[in-house]
Amino acid sequence: MGCEVCVLTEDECVILHKLAERTSLYLSRSEEIEICDRITSIKRFFSQLDEVNVEDLKPLYHVLEVSGKTREDNPEPFPAEEIRRSLKGRFRDDYVVAPWKGGYD
Repeated sequence: MGCEVCVLTEDECVILHKLAERTSLYLSRSEEIEICDRITSIKRFFSQLDEVNVEDLKPLYHVLEVSGKTREDNPEPFPAEEIRRSLKGRFRDDYVVAPWKGGYD
């Protein structure tokens, strides 16, 4: 990919090459340039957004409803012994032994 035709950094060009390679895509030179141009225009658009002063703007809405009602935090003990019984001896020291390559060690 020719980074000389766009504003992509060398690292971004390498990533684009790796992506094409790993997806088994062959990109012609004109397709590389077209993709590079599209990415460049997106980067320019976002750089314009970065320049907008939003310090004094309040959000139009909040994704989560903000309220003063929260539930009480009632911690409960972890049922470790019950879990140990249900896993039938699959513990080594204080760790659960997980299956590996089709079985347990």
